[in-house]
Amino acid sequence: MFALEKIVSAARMYIFIIACSCFHTIWISLLVIEFFELDFLAARTVGVICFVTVSGYALKVMPKELRKLEGK
Repeated sequence: MFALEKIVSAARMYIFIIACSCFHTIWISLLVIEFFELDFLAARTVGVICFVTVSGYALKVMPKELRKLEGK
């Protein structure tokens, strides 16, 4: 049962990180698109690059910080 709890805890943590990355990507993309007045293809490219960058950084840094907050 302990292994199942670890799997559920890890899955919950990574889903939270991806959700936060999506939220921040939307805000960053909206600001960039509004500021530079990009067309649709350029805006989509900015969104994809932003999501990959934000989620990559978050997946590298956030698990350590979340484990510290949980006390593990």
